[in-house]
Amino acid sequence: MTIAQQLEQKGFKKGFKEGFKKGMEKGIQECMQRCREKGILLDIRSVGHTMLQQGIDYDMVMKVTELSMEELAPLSD
Repeated sequence: MTIAQQLEQKGFKKGFKEGFKKGMEKGIQECMQRCREKGILLDIRSVGHTMLQQGIDYDMVMKVTELSMEELAPLSD
């Protein structure tokens, strides 16, 4: 594999990872909005805990769940 091919592959992987992350964030936000619109009650803390356990970073979890860092801290255990 040439250096150009290696760089192209590296760039593709980085772009895919970033695109996937943005897509997941948008999908989760849309789901949460639909649930709120339909009056479905969710335990946001439970959702936040699960997201953290799956390795999603705090900034994204705060953005999606609208929980503060102080509210998320006990959920990371």
